[in-house]
Amino acid sequence: MINVEVLISKDMITLLSPLLNRKIALCYSLLLAVGQYSFAVPQKFGMTVDYATSVEINQPTTFIFNAGDDIQSVKIFVNGNSLGTSAIFKNKGDFTFTFKYGGTKKLSFSGMNAQNEVVSELKGDLAVVNTGESIRKNIVTLRTNDAQTWPSAATGNLLVPLTKPTLFNNFKFPPTPEEDNVNGRNSNAKLTAIGHPTKEESTLFIKDIQSYVVEISKKNKVPTSVIMGMAILESGYGFSRNAIMANNFFGLKWWKNSKNSVQMKGSPNVSGKAKVLRGDEDQYIFDETSRNDNWYRLFSSRKECITFLVEEVLLHKTGMWQKDYSAVARSYQKKITSGVAKKVAADAFVLELAQAGFSELEPKAYQERVLAVIARHNLEKLD
Repeated sequence: MINVEVLISKDMITLLSPLLNRKIALCYSLLLAVGQYSFAVPQKFGMTVDYATSVEINQPTTFIFNAGDDIQSVKIFVNGNSLGTSAIFKNKGDFTFTFKYGGTKKLSFSGMNAQNEVVSELKGDLAVVNTGESIRKNIVTLRTNDAQTWPSAATGNLLVPLTKPTLFNNFKFPPTPEEDNVNGRNSNAKLTAIGHPTKEESTLFIKDIQSYVVEISKKNKVPTSVIMGMAILESGYGFSRNAIMANNFFGLKWWKNSKNSVQMKGSPNVSGKAKVLRGDEDQYIFDETSRNDNWYRLFSSRKECITFLVEEVLLHKTGMWQKDYSAVARSYQKKITSGVAKKVAADAFVLELAQAGFSELEPKAYQERVLAVIARHNLEKLD
């Protein structure tokens, strides 16, 4: 790993020319030219991982993966022991884990191909500190040097500290390219406020929404544990940008500019239709005036958000929501009526919801993440 900041040129030849003699640089240019004409669609290889360099004991930390076309999953290891696996869907993935013991953790990320072979590997460090201990929580990006379209160094892995967070509503967030065109990343739009949530904040969030979720879920006969788990996972215990800006805990998009929506500028281009003004992988500057894929539903309160998710999104009561997931709710209700165990029915509810298109993640990966949150906080008792 190279622990220095490097100015990354968009032109790889400019980056490599100080390191190589003219003959090698010429060969590289020819190979690059051949590669450009050899494929109708350029492929991505290698991967990147973004994560916070420090985290408190018993606080969740998330690793965000951007993977090339050769990678189907990423295995995560700490001090040589496996933490788990992140499925990769549409070149994206993430993995959340809570460390129970302090100390410096040696991280390793193995990118696996379809044949379950390691094709890319990254290594990094993470400091796990005691609750309340003063920490410097930078966001880092690790990149593989075999990445064809990721900006990368000529040798070794590149560590890029994002030391200029953006201020918003008295919270600091890792910046998007719209906010900082040097240090910003499009994927940062999905991260929580730096230093949040603390253990106390996580507990308070659960206590604050639990009564609403129980009331609305019971009334509409959907699994309380799942709604709680989804709110926690997707909002980062209420500290995502969407949660803070719009009381939106579920990433519910509105797809248009209106009094009921807010825009997340610099967020990833999910629809694929946003016009790119400049930039490259994970550092795109978009024409935000022409986008409709980054407008999110604005709610006046947390209770309104939860009610909307259950009654409009999941049950499709008025038809206001463009996609109908009511078949998933009916499937759950039918299982309960027929005597299926509540946990079994709830587990199936998450998977069927993801299969119906609720999450951008691969369905099984989304189910695993929601169920992990449910187990962590013993939410099954709420059903």
